[in-house]
Formats: sequence, C-alpha cells, structure tokens
Amino acid sequence: MIAGSRPRLPACIVPPVRRLGLGSALGLLVLGRVLLDASVLLFVGIAIAARGVDYGTAVRIVATDPLPLGAAQLAALGAVTSLGVWLWTPAEQPAPALGLVATRRRFALVAALAGVALQLPMVELTTLIARIWPALVHTPEQDAMIETLTRVSSPLRAITVPFTFVVIAPVTEELLFRGLILRSLRTRYGRAVAIGVTAVLFAVFHLDPQALVFATLIGIVLGVIADRARSIVPSIALHAGFNQFYFSPRASTLGILLVLPPLLWAIFLRSERSVGDWLGRGFDADTAMLELLNSGEFADSPVGRYLHALRGKFEGPVVADLLCYVRLHTELSLRAKGILMMRESGFDPPVDQATRDTFAELAYLEKSIGRTGVLAIQPMLAMSHRDLWQLYMLGK
Repeated sequence: MIAGSRPRLPACIVPPVRRLGLGSALGLLVLGRVLLDASVLLFVGIAIAARGVDYGTAVRIVATDPLPLGAAQLAALGAVTSLGVWLWTPAEQPAPALGLVATRRRFALVAALAGVALQLPMVELTTLIARIWPALVHTPEQDAMIETLTRVSSPLRAITVPFTFVVIAPVTEELLFRGLILRSLRTRYGRAVAIGVTAVLFAVFHLDPQALVFATLIGIVLGVIADRARSIVPSIALHAGFNQFYFSPRASTLGILLVLPPLLWAIFLRSERSVGDWLGRGFDADTAMLELLNSGEFADSPVGRYLHALRGKFEGPVVADLLCYVRLHTELSLRAKGILMMRESGFDPPVDQATRDTFAELAYLEKSIGRTGVLAIQPMLAMSHRDLWQLYMLGK
C-alpha cells in the first residue's frame, strides 16, 4: 500500500447505507422552515428598500404576493430536499430516489380529479372544526390576507397564483414529504407508521392550527397513493387538484360541479369492472352461470361467496330474490341470443307466452330488490349495452 493512500475495501464488503430516521427528518423540516422564513424575510427587506415602506407594510405586501412566496418555497424546500438526497441516498439517482418515476397518465388524471373532489368534504370538515374549536378559526384579518393572496386581479397574477399553488407548492412538498421522507421512513418503520408520521409532519410544517386536522388527513391520502403507485406523480397531481381549494369559492364550486359527477361515475364503472373480473366474467358467462346455478358447487364459487356477503347488506327474502333474478336474467339472455341467431339465419321465431311471463317476473323481481339490489348484482350478469338490446328485442 502506498503511504498516505486510503485502504480499499474488498469487493465483498459493502459500506453501510445511511437511512433517514425520524430525528433526521425533524431536523430537515426545521431547517426547511428556517430557510423558508429567512427567504420570506429577504423579500421583505427587498420590499422595504425598493418601495420605502415600513416593516409591517412590507410584510403585508410579501404575504399577499404569490410570486415571492413561491420563490421562497422553491428555494427553501428545494435546498432541503437536495441536501437529504445527498446525505441519505448518495448511491441512487435523484429521480428514482425521490419516487419521481413515470406512471399511468390515467392514474394521474384520476388523482387530480380526486383532489378537486376532496374539496367538498374538507370544507365541511373545516366548518365542523370551527364549531368545535373556535380558537382554531382564522381571524378576519387572516381570511382577508388569504383572499388577497389568491385573488386573480391582473394578467400577471393569473399566471403567478396558479403556478405557485398548483405547481410549486405540490411539487416541492411532495418531493420532500412523500418522496424523500416517506420512502426513507418506510424502510425503517414500515408502511403504516411511515405514512402516518409523514402526514403529521406535513401538517405541522404548515404552522396553521386550523389546517392541522385536514392537512393530516390529506397527508394520509397522499401517502397511500404515493405508496401504492410507487411514484409521487399521482400524489403531486392530487395535491395540485386539491390546492384549488384556496381559490375563490365560485371557482372551487364550479370545479367541484364539473369534476365530481364524472369522477364518481368513473369510480363506479371501475369498481363494477373489477368485481366482474373477480367473479370470472370473461368467457361464455351466461352458459357458465346457468351451469353453476344448477350445480351443487354454487355456494363455493366466487358468485356464491359474493351473494353470501350481501346477506349483511340485505334482508334474507331480498337475497333470495337476488338469486332468482340472476337465474331468470341468465335464462332470458340465453334465449335472446338463440332468437337473434335464428333471425340472422332467416327464421322468425315467435316469443311464446312462457317467455313473456318470465320477462314479467323479472320486472317484478327488479322492483322487489330495488335499484340498489340491481346495482349490487350487475357485475355478475355480464350486462353490456348489446345484452340490454338483446333483452329488449326478446321483450318485443
């Protein structure tokens, strides 16, 4: 070995990896808060020097201007996140280390729409908190300052307000909290603890007592999404959608009215498709369903277990009607396919009275189980638009 040189470790010896712990995470957040406040004070000093105003006036100017606040947050949280990556994930590339990896565009879009839709329950939660803990309510001066900060009163603010709240804030906060802190804590304390601790730290970092409860809840939602997706892109999208909560009430209400109905419909279709796939819909569903109903193995099948689970939601007679509805619907669907095949071959078979009676019984059962019951069993019926048309032709 050459004198003065550092000894090399054998190839089989790997230096220990330093993991970000809870104490280190608290230290990073304290440093981030100090840097953020120092950056804001820097802009206050610039306002005093440039406009010749007193300290109080300069503070109000900076506190109601999204441009310096966004720049301060970008500088402070960007520096803290970079420091954390350098100290605790030196061997990894920055983007994968922070969870900034590609994901499905549809997933990110649904997350953004969900963020907008979450505004409505959070408004109700804020109202409830105000009734229970009046001390946590913002003062009229604070509300007026927030309204002034988010007001779009000029073409420049039409750019700076959305850019600060929808781009800078979600990206910097998600990179730090769900990217660096959550991913590091998960390797040491597990998924549930990491998500919960990160959510609390996220809420405390904002230093807003009124936002403490719902910021924690939003932090949990963001953590679950980032963890399930293995990427912070959907959590950034949800965070950006939710931050429209700070805009004007008219804009927020309009966004909720435009986003919530299609989002609920998309969730319903997605859940229905997933349940249908779990029940085995994907082959000749009508024939398989009828054979299953006539066999002695129905109770042990996914469909049987699904109906058994519905016993906790419906009364016994209604569950029996659900089973009868499934049987009659399957028989009519098979008859409809047979009639249409005969018509395509040049035959015009009449619909007998027994089939019409079965159709009438199906309509009676549909009223008996109600709309909720129909929706509950719809995944096991493989009912597409073509099936509905076939049943309609059968009823004619």
